[in-house]
Amino acid sequence: MRGVVVALDLETTGLDPEIDQIIEIGIIRCQDDQILDEFHSLIDPGIPIPSKVTAITGIKTTDVSGHPRLDAILPQIREFVGNSPIIAHNISFDLGFLQRHGVGVSNTGIDTYELASVLLPTAPRYSLGSLVEQFGLNLDNAHRALDDTIAAWQVYRRLWAMLQELPLEVVRNR
Repeated sequence: MRGVVVALDLETTGLDPEIDQIIEIGIIRCQDDQILDEFHSLIDPGIPIPSKVTAITGIKTTDVSGHPRLDAILPQIREFVGNSPIIAHNISFDLGFLQRHGVGVSNTGIDTYELASVLLPTAPRYSLGSLVEQFGLNLDNAHRALDDTIAAWQVYRRLWAMLQELPLEVVRNR
């Protein structure tokens, strides 16, 4: 994709954007093959972080205590994302949380999970970790927002390169 795009990832207290809260956000602004800027923050959800979330992310309630609440950093997030297309792995999850707060409502969304399922139909799994492994990429801290964001961006770049190799007739017929 040409132009500036943003990739993002969230860690949350659960899976339901109506009742659960964001505890970490990572966003990178990219153009071509370069990361131009990044935004990262732990977020105090105002509630204890469930032990099952800590087991997955390593983020404890004490880790977010004293960090800003989401409302305090929403203006920064909105400005950072702007009107750029948004890339994420399983984007409906992340946008489900952000759109409740007016972020990404009218942005084009690009889902690396969905792209991978189309471009890699024989892949055994489409999780971010599996795709990182399949492409020989590195993901040091899985289930941490900024690391997952960078991994999703790297996966996207590989998928975009694959898409560019498809014959134009195939792309037109899809």
